[in-house]
Amino acid sequence: MAPEITVITAVRNGSNYLPETIESVQKQTFQDWEYIIIDDASQDNTGDIISLYAESDSRIIPIYRKNKGGPFAAANHGIKLAKGKFIIRTDADDISFPERFDRQLNYLESNPEIQACVSFGQLIDENSKPTGYKFRYPTSPNVIKWLLCLHCPLIHSSTCVKKTAVLEIGGYKELPASQDYRFFTDLSRKEWLSVIPEDLVYFREHRSRLSNSNISEKQIQWSHEIIQDHIQALTKSKWTLQEANGLNKVGLSEEYKINEGLRLLKKWIKLWSNDTHLSYSDKAELKNITETKQRQFLRRNARNQPFSFFINAHLYFYLKYKYNQSVA
Repeated sequence: MAPEITVITAVRNGSNYLPETIESVQKQTFQDWEYIIIDDASQDNTGDIISLYAESDSRIIPIYRKNKGGPFAAANHGIKLAKGKFIIRTDADDISFPERFDRQLNYLESNPEIQACVSFGQLIDENSKPTGYKFRYPTSPNVIKWLLCLHCPLIHSSTCVKKTAVLEIGGYKELPASQDYRFFTDLSRKEWLSVIPEDLVYFREHRSRLSNSNISEKQIQWSHEIIQDHIQALTKSKWTLQEANGLNKVGLSEEYKINEGLRLLKKWIKLWSNDTHLSYSDKAELKNITETKQRQFLRRNARNQPFSFFINAHLYFYLKYKYNQSVA
């Protein structure tokens, strides 16, 4: 009899943290799962660790790839073999809370219009100690859809998705990085992606994580291409790669030309304002997100662009006053 869940981890040289990840799966309150762990041609003792756990737990299915394909090619390999109705993703350095599987399955079964969900989470350091930072983002599928035009705040390791939905969108694009972002945009445009507002995972920050590696420049470029593709698929409007880059800079509150950043944000506002699927509460939440992004972006660039900031100072101080009133 097929298990209800297939857990998939794609790992390369992940021996430092993989045991904690595996044990967090084994400690789940929901136990009807198989766990496919794909070793993407590791050069450390990752393969030995997987073998050791597989020997003592028949639900763990090791796959050893001779040639490195990258995390998303490895994940697609696992998806093809998956027998579960639901697929749960976890990276080899993150940890699932014991009740995670139960919570996510109950949520998807109670909300049949939703095909995938992620959750909130907490940031931990290299020693598995909470840093105090908590991941928070909107829960409405329509708001998520538009927020993904700016950046991707979602934790991939908190994903639970119906296998049928994964197959319908074609799995992951097999590039070395950023394709979890594309995966989320593909799901969100179908309004299949939602958020459980609970901490169900620990996300680990460490120096060897992919986002901190030498692939990061290419990762940024792919993110901009994803934003460009997402906007075009949503609205039929074509944004240049430079515009997608600028909107992403605003979304992340990074250094960028103030006037151009505000122009792009206004352009984005016009797009979501015309979305007839948005409810009144969706638009109110997007308006709050917009104001927060404007305020943070202006503050980030005030010192290095004093003249442009001065021209827009009235907007910044109005938004700052409005924010202070809301938290008072």
